[in-house]
Amino acid sequence: MPLAASLLISAFLLAAPAQADIGVEKITPSAGVPGDEVDLRIGCGFCRPARHPSFPISLAPIGKAMPYRCGPRMICTPHVLAPPTQPPFALVGRATPSGGGDPDDGELPTYRLHFVIPDLRPGVYAVVIYNATRDEGRGGYLVTDRSWRLRVRQEPRASAAARWSWTPWSGLR
Repeated sequence: MPLAASLLISAFLLAAPAQADIGVEKITPSAGVPGDEVDLRIGCGFCRPARHPSFPISLAPIGKAMPYRCGPRMICTPHVLAPPTQPPFALVGRATPSGGGDPDDGELPTYRLHFVIPDLRPGVYAVVIYNATRDEGRGGYLVTDRSWRLRVRQEPRASAAARWSWTPWSGLR
């Protein structure tokens, strides 16, 4: 029985996605309307800021960039040739080093990105991190998790009208 239990645990651990090395530590606020400012903090267990100067960050509808089943007990992350910029993805910027230390000393480097919510339809969006491979020109992986989310709300009509008001005589002097 102990052997069967250890094999089951080993199979589960081997099948887990290797996303735990990089991830969203905090997103503030977790909801807003297009035009609102957002701060994103990422932790990276394998990063050396000299070798990993930045990570492109995109937003995508929650179901569009999720890991997928690629074997009986395996989960894989999507492999792409470049950071995604076309719909359904919206590139919001590059997270850059902001502190932390050397993973060899037990300190995780942190990366930060301050961005403005782009003009997106209301809904729940996943934060997607593009992690380039070490081989130049070989693309990279899209790393995301259902818990790394930003809810985009519809702007109330009154504030939208006030922010984007236009009258036929506004350009006349």
